Formats: sequence, structure tokens, C-alpha cells
Amino acid sequence: MKNLKILSILIFFIFSQSHGEQAGETKERTPVKALYMPLADHYAGILAHHWYADDLVEADYRLERMQSWDLLRAAFRDGHADMAFIICPEAMAMFTKKPDFRWVGLLHRDGNQMIVNRDLAEKMKLEPKLKDRKPDSQLADLMRESLISDTNPIYCGIPALRATHTVVVYKYLKDHELEMSLEHGCGNSITAELIRPTQSLSFIRKRNNRSEEACMQQSLPWGSIVETRGDGQIAWYSKDVLKWPNGHVECIIIASDKALEEKRAAIMDVLKAIQKAGAHIEEIRRQDEESIQKLAAVIRSYVPEHTDAGVSAALDPESGGIRYDSLELDDNAIGSLSQIMNLAVEGGILERPINLRSFVDEVSYKKAQADE
Repeated sequence: MKNLKILSILIFFIFSQSHGEQAGETKERTPVKALYMPLADHYAGILAHHWYADDLVEADYRLERMQSWDLLRAAFRDGHADMAFIICPEAMAMFTKKPDFRWVGLLHRDGNQMIVNRDLAEKMKLEPKLKDRKPDSQLADLMRESLISDTNPIYCGIPALRATHTVVVYKYLKDHELEMSLEHGCGNSITAELIRPTQSLSFIRKRNNRSEEACMQQSLPWGSIVETRGDGQIAWYSKDVLKWPNGHVECIIIASDKALEEKRAAIMDVLKAIQKAGAHIEEIRRQDEESIQKLAAVIRSYVPEHTDAGVSAALDPESGGIRYDSLELDDNAIGSLSQIMNLAVEGGILERPINLRSFVDEVSYKKAQADE
């Protein structure tokens, strides 16, 4: 009887210790911090945190919002985060200077739009439906007229110098035999002006108040916010300028070499969650308006500047301005980035090309190949 009692105590002790170790393993997940911006481009990363962060096995997934691309770049460079959601030309420029990080995944496909203020919109014949608005010659013709008259030049806002948006503007102008300048005072070209995404509405309203013609290339949903508030209109989407199967690359996910070495399993856990979130967004946007409004409420808890109407318009599946599928780092994605890189170098947005095979994280690439 005494031996049976001792055996029972021993079994209880072993079970308790084993259970405690398992519970401890569940709690001790690896912290992974990612930096994001208030853009529809980053919804999959945001919603992966909202929907799945508590259920991830390897990663304690954390987000930090940044106010500008410059601050995001600096914070990542200083080691304040393991991952960053970033516009691909900026990432390539960073890699040229110091290749201590890798491209590990995508956040979306397509995703920026040309927005014209009221003065320009009144001179253009834009289709009623967003899906029918294409990058025709209307805006280019008005820009050409402004250059010829040499009065009140049309400035085009961009969110950052090294942005996919800038590449889109460059290619649109090139397609219509116009040039883009990144410096003020060049009388024979359209001047790009830096406008933070969160300043989009105020930029357009200021130009409206001055009766000046203005446009800008910004990420969703800023164009939708401008249009739903009656301050301007969306002229066309980037997908119709940078045409690519499954949509062009724009914001990508980068991870530091240090994080990849020390936290590989946790980072792969986060990437899987982001892809899952992207697929779920695609499901929701094809449901009813009530489902989209519920999603908009969640998004606004992270990005309160995004209006319900703006989010709904941005996620409208008919217009197709942005996509959250095909987020794997595969040959299609690399091909799209190559197209953007070559145009960026040609337009003086990037100083020189980079070796894309070195830029790509081989583990993420091989996983994408295996999943196909």
C-alpha cells in the first residue's frame, strides 16, 4: 500500500512537471515585431495580427505603426524591428547600401491609384464605374497643355521618391511622351512632389481651395476617401499601367538577416498568417456589404483615418484596385519586381539594379516553389 502511494505521487509529479513544461512552451513564443504604414497595402499584415496573433505557435507577433516611409526605414535600419512592410523600390535602394536583410514575402498585389482634384476632374471625362477608368491620354493631354502654357504647372504628388507609385507615374508619362522630374524648376517635365499618404486629403483640398489643378499617385484607400468626400476622383489604377499576371508587386515584406538566423520558425509562422489573412480578406470582400463594413470597423481600430466608405470602396471587388492573393515569393513575384526595378533605374528613381537572387530569401522562395 505504501509503495502504491509513493508510485502515485511520483506519477503525479512527473505529469505535473511535463504539463508545466508544455504550458511554458506555449507561452514562450518568440517575439517578432513588424513595422507598418496606414495603407490598404498593409491590411493583410494588420489583420493577420488581429485575427491570428493569439493562435500562432512559434511567434509572438507584434505590430508598430510608422508615420512615414523615412521613419519606417530608419527604425528598421536601427534594429527596432525584425520585419518591415515596405515599398519595393525603397527596399532595393536600402539593399544597395547595406544588404543585411532579405525579401521574404508579399503583402498585396497592385494597390495604388491616380487621384485628380476637382479642377482636373471637371476637364476629364471619367467613366462612372471605377473598373472602367483607364490610363488613357486625358490627364497627359492636360499636363502637356500646362507645360506649353508655362502657367500653373500640374504637380503630381507621390508618397516617396523610391516608391512603386513613382515608377507608375514615370511609365504613364513615358507612354504618353512626357517626362517626369524629381526636382522643381524643370520646365519641360512634370514635377513629382512628396506627399505623405495621411496628407492626401489635405493636399487635394488645399489645391481645390486655390483653384489649382493637382493630382497624386497614392495607395488605397486614400483615393476612395477623396472621391467619397467629393474632393476629387480616381482617374485610374496602377494595375493598368504596370500590367503583370496576378498583379504587380508593390509593398513587400523584408526581414533582417539577424532575425532570419535567430527567429526563422517564428518569421515563417507570421508569413503563413499573413497569407491566410490575405485569402480571408478576398473571401470577405466578395460577400455582402455588411461583412465589408464589419471588416472596415476592425481596420479602423488600427488605422482610424480610413473611413468606412473609403475602406468599402477600396475593397470593392468589381474595381479590383488591389489584390490580397498570390502573396508567395515565387518566380511571378520576382519577375514583377524585375520589371519595376528596370523602370526605376531607367527613370532615375534607383541608382542601379540589384542582384534579385541575392535579395530573395532562399527558404521563402523554395517553400513557394514546393507549394505550387
